Amino acid sequence: MIDLNGYWDFQVSPLGKFYSKVVGPFWEKIIVPASWESQGIDVNIDGVGTYRKIFTIDDEEWEEMRGKRKFLRFNGISAYCKVWLNGQLIEEHKGIWDPFTVEITGLLKKENELLVKVIKPGRSRYMPLRESLAGFLPDVYAPFGGIWQSVEFLLKNYFFIEEVIIKTEKNGRVSLMVDVDTHNMHTKVDLTAEILDGEDIVASQSCSSEDFPERLNLSIKDPKLWSPEEPHLYLLRVRLFNKDGELLDEYRTHFGFRDVTCNGYEILLNGSPVYPRGILHWGWYPESISPHPDRETILREIRELKSMGFNLIKFCLFVPPREYFELADREGILIWQELPMWLPEVTENFKRDALKQYRNITKNLHNHPSIVIWTLGCELNKEVDEEFIRKLFDEVKSNINGGLIKDNSGSGECYGGLLKDYGDFYDYHFYTEPYFYRDLIDRFGSSWREKKPWLFGEFCDYDTVRDIVKLRERYGGDPFYLDKPKVGIEWPVDYRNQYVKLEGEGLLNRLDDLVKSSKEKAFSYRKMVLELVRSYERISGYVITGIRDTPITTSGIFDDLMEKKFSEDDLLKINGDTVLSPGWDNKRGWINGGDRLIEWDRFSYPAGSLVRIHLILSHYGVEKIKRPKLKCLVRDRGRVIFSKESKIRKSIPTGYVGEIDVIEFKAPRVVQPKRIKIEASLEANGRLVENYWYIWVYPNTDIGDIEIFDPRGIIRFNTEEPEEKVFVSTVLNKDILRAVSRGARVLYIQPEDGDLPISCKPFFRESIQILSEHPVIKRFCPEGLSMEQWYSLATDRVFGKEVIKEYDARGIISRLDTRTYVLDYYLIEANLGNGTLMATTLRFNGGLGDQAESIEYNPAGRYLLKSIVKYLARLNH
Repeated sequence: MIDLNGYWDFQVSPLGKFYSKVVGPFWEKIIVPASWESQGIDVNIDGVGTYRKIFTIDDEEWEEMRGKRKFLRFNGISAYCKVWLNGQLIEEHKGIWDPFTVEITGLLKKENELLVKVIKPGRSRYMPLRESLAGFLPDVYAPFGGIWQSVEFLLKNYFFIEEVIIKTEKNGRVSLMVDVDTHNMHTKVDLTAEILDGEDIVASQSCSSEDFPERLNLSIKDPKLWSPEEPHLYLLRVRLFNKDGELLDEYRTHFGFRDVTCNGYEILLNGSPVYPRGILHWGWYPESISPHPDRETILREIRELKSMGFNLIKFCLFVPPREYFELADREGILIWQELPMWLPEVTENFKRDALKQYRNITKNLHNHPSIVIWTLGCELNKEVDEEFIRKLFDEVKSNINGGLIKDNSGSGECYGGLLKDYGDFYDYHFYTEPYFYRDLIDRFGSSWREKKPWLFGEFCDYDTVRDIVKLRERYGGDPFYLDKPKVGIEWPVDYRNQYVKLEGEGLLNRLDDLVKSSKEKAFSYRKMVLELVRSYERISGYVITGIRDTPITTSGIFDDLMEKKFSEDDLLKINGDTVLSPGWDNKRGWINGGDRLIEWDRFSYPAGSLVRIHLILSHYGVEKIKRPKLKCLVRDRGRVIFSKESKIRKSIPTGYVGEIDVIEFKAPRVVQPKRIKIEASLEANGRLVENYWYIWVYPNTDIGDIEIFDPRGIIRFNTEEPEEKVFVSTVLNKDILRAVSRGARVLYIQPEDGDLPISCKPFFRESIQILSEHPVIKRFCPEGLSMEQWYSLATDRVFGKEVIKEYDARGIISRLDTRTYVLDYYLIEANLGNGTLMATTLRFNGGLGDQAESIEYNPAGRYLLKSIVKYLARLNH
């Protein structure tokens, strides 16, 4: 029939021209569907984008249309538009994510001019960004504008099926609400609804307009249920006939039978426990600017995510084209649809627009069995009042075909929003260092709270080093999107200057190593966090940030070019249906007249000490594990130093989280730090589940002979003979500096608020550590950078360039920020006069979160401290 996609005429005009059908004389060609930014239009333009399509209907087509009703369907326009046909205004629409249809029966001619004027969200009063439900994409890069989804010409009889709402139950019952447009004519029509399984009709019902029920009810005996493992779909066919049996209209859609419920902490899919393991998707596609991937891209995303253990995609604050949902249904991946409310400026107009758009979006998507979770917005604050959120909640809940629903992903509790909870589950967004997770989970998961599922709606990000050289080769320079327009949030990142900064620090020639090191550290961080999360029965699932590197973060599991950062095998160990995690014993001590919890470093052990690890199993497979065999090996550089095999004399049901065994062995005797690998495997049902962990073993280290000077006056060094002395100080005053200049060798340990200027920055996230060639590093890190070594040494304080310049110091352990590419320092060394000063912000005493609470419980801290002191003692000035 008439194809309205392809090339259109296009021009940009001032905002004041929006309400007028008047256009300028100059046109260029643009493709529909696509955002205009992807076709060379300046992303910063805040004007009106005017589209024009001249189309002709030939005599044969005109005759075919006779007696028919004609419609235009716009599947997505960003964001506020007016539509004229042959000079007549036919529609005004606000909303990026909801399609709309307009009848043009009386206006269509053989020669036609279709005019669409569009304003995108931005700074203008016509479409203010925070009143537009634009979601998060404007903060990822920029608002996009234009006819970004297809335009369809629809031909209908005077009676047609306008809408069908499907409600299903897993027992095979189907309830249909069918809306028939009769054009206000009272003519008898007959309706037939059929459900097909392949070519077979498995249920049907018919009725006429004379006794048309409010709902049509059909039933299938023993339906095949939809699940990610078996994504079975049925076809619904609804047909409309006139009194002579002539077919007037036919509606077709696929749907599935599935049931999503909660039982305490568990999420049940079709009555069986399921553990959502999701990836956060912001809809960022640099190729299109708008979230409009082609079919091949969608399939690749779904299939590669599933191969890495993910069973869910969270569409965060955007709604992709319908094709994505259709393919998710067919391929078998769960969808969490988060509706696009983020940092809203809530006015009465905004409330009205949101209610209308949410109604349209949910009705449009309600029949997709893959959508199992809905959230109304993200990290909503006090702008969103209770009455408004309740109306949205009720509207969405009434439209969707089952599934879990939550008002505020991230929770009002955490973001200053509504404390009253509307929802089926808890939802938190914890972005933090690994040693803080346990306290956050234990406090927010207090046992007195109502028992319902806990999902991390987004969490566990880690920014890797961007391979800027590879990107420059691909784009012929820096990618355009690294220069983010000044709209939306201005994030504290500086990706556009990465190349220059690395070159200035002399690190550009080490880029390959930095990229590799950051990926290894990212995996180590996520491994620690996911294993901890899987050891909690009360935690029901998670969404990792995020799928792909973007203009504002490099935390994707794919990079900018959609290349995997991690192997499938490694991810499946921590992100599969079944995961083995480590657990450790607690310690207590009698301190100052009472019992207290003792935090100790679970990754570091003195030589000869007992290592005791609990093996925790989290199992959410489709079937129970029958009498599994467990095997554990402990390796010292490949050599097995301990092994254990055991049979578990019970079957493990799906949904199980708990201890299955304990391993105990003596840490080997060592003369230098040594990394020990612990391997565990579980074999059952013809499957093998594996995981591994590293611990570090250190020579027994006595630090009792180290001289210490601290602010409380505990001083054990003779100022008369500083040139022969080495000591540790927690102050850096004039006396200390004078002693250094006379020949003392001092390690200054910076307290949180010490004598040198510092900045506060995370150790594990948003950075990598760079180790210099130095005797201390060679002694402490014989195998290079290993994050387990630093768990209880990690600090959130760094020295900046000003300290390096003031003391003419050199960095021994540095921090490269993977968002700003600023180089800071954890350990520095300077020659001052006849002596040497080393200064550090590292935490030999631990003390953050569940780090070791003192140097007594921190073998890594003791050994590093001793290594630095020994190095200083051997210096010969």
